[in-house]
Amino acid sequence: MTAKLDKKTGFLILGAVVALALIVILYAYFASLPAPSPSGGGQAAGPSGPAPVYAAAGQLVAGFPSTLILDNAAKVSESYSIGYSASLNQYTAQWNSSSSMASLDILYQNYLSKNGWRITKQSTNRPAFSPEFRGIYATNGSYDANVTIVAEGTGAEVTITYLAK
Repeated sequence: MTAKLDKKTGFLILGAVVALALIVILYAYFASLPAPSPSGGGQAAGPSGPAPVYAAAGQLVAGFPSTLILDNAAKVSESYSIGYSASLNQYTAQWNSSSSMASLDILYQNYLSKNGWRITKQSTNRPAFSPEFRGIYATNGSYDANVTIVAEGTGAEVTITYLAK
């Protein structure tokens, strides 16, 4: 009986030592990770890349070309930029328009075509899906623009993402 008790005691001690060793290793690993830094605005790296920098309410973020807002009555609801690198920046603006989705789609197609942009892709969802939307993707040299127009009642919500490469 003593030999069995000694084996059981030995296994318990061995198990406790292994568990303690794992705890020490995990503690050392997690202690070596950098501490999260608080974000005080501006641009900080997020878990999937750089964080957006938002413009003041109702304003366009610096760098977004205001000429891409073709609705004179547009009131910007959100605008931000994301700097991926020194040579790659994304600027986004969103607003609501009283114009219909279809009329804005034609307006943007005409504007882009007449102002040096090459429309490379257009998309529309089937009317059975809600909400209905239209999309235009265009390039102009080292710039890309993605125009998304979503039907909202008799008007539309417009989002433009402008990429400067």
